[in-house]
Amino acid sequence: MSTGATVVSEVWGEFKKLHPIVKGIIVLGTLAGVGFLGYKGYKMIIKNIDKADENDVLNDVKREQQQLINKGMRLTYPPSVYESSAGFIFNKLDGCETPMSEADVYVEVLRVVKNQLDWTELVKAFGVRTVDDCGLGTGETEYSLATLIKEQLDTRKPSTTSTFSALLISALKQRGVNI
Repeated sequence: MSTGATVVSEVWGEFKKLHPIVKGIIVLGTLAGVGFLGYKGYKMIIKNIDKADENDVLNDVKREQQQLINKGMRLTYPPSVYESSAGFIFNKLDGCETPMSEADVYVEVLRVVKNQLDWTELVKAFGVRTVDDCGLGTGETEYSLATLIKEQLDTRKPSTTSTFSALLISALKQRGVNI
């Protein structure tokens, strides 16, 4: 029966007998594997931090929604409308958005959100979703609706005031809605 030290000694002896190019390939492969695992671990930690932050935003919105209901505010539409809109928005902004998909989101949010309570219901219906970041190897990001709108409605860039994000925030403010 071999002990761990004996096994390592035997493997090391066999490794030393290998051709230098093969040794190099083994070392590079090992380093690449360690690097990849380190990168994946880092991404997982960052993803969990982002998700916790987004969940905090969602919890704040739920508290705000309850306060608005307690003040007598009512939803403009049944909850199913907000759920449907949340799915529509997600589908339009998941992956590589275009100016047309961003315009569709802009119109959809303005169609559904008539007051602050409508906004909180839409945010609650959206929840926290994993959105594919556009680009090879860019990964995925956890977003609440407010963060997604602020960060993703931005393909129009002649100036910062002409982004769909800025236009949507401005139009919602005119309705008394703060995101």
